[in-house]
Amino acid sequence: ATPSTEALESVQGPAKSCPMKTLKDGKDLSLEAFKGKVVYLDFWASWCGPCALSFPFMSDVAKKHKAEGLELIAISVDESREEAAELGVVGRRLVQRQDA
Repeated sequence: ATPSTEALESVQGPAKSCPMKTLKDGKDLSLEAFKGKVVYLDFWASWCGPCALSFPFMSDVAKKHKAEGLELIAISVDESREEAAELGVVGRRLVQRQDA
């Protein structure tokens, strides 16, 4: 099914504020920092096998299209930073919801 024009218009425009912290060093990260770029948000969890399997592919896509303005942000939905860090991929642009 094709999304309605109304549905598409509802997701166009600037992203709403979404405060996050990086898993690597706990620094604040906000979507406003990526204004003018195409941002792909990938939601994942340490307990999700398919999520872990997708990381190499998503990393390759992000590298391949970076020059075109693509930014990949992988957002953990784990309850804690420790759970998210268990996957062992904290060197990439991985973030934790700030409310977690």
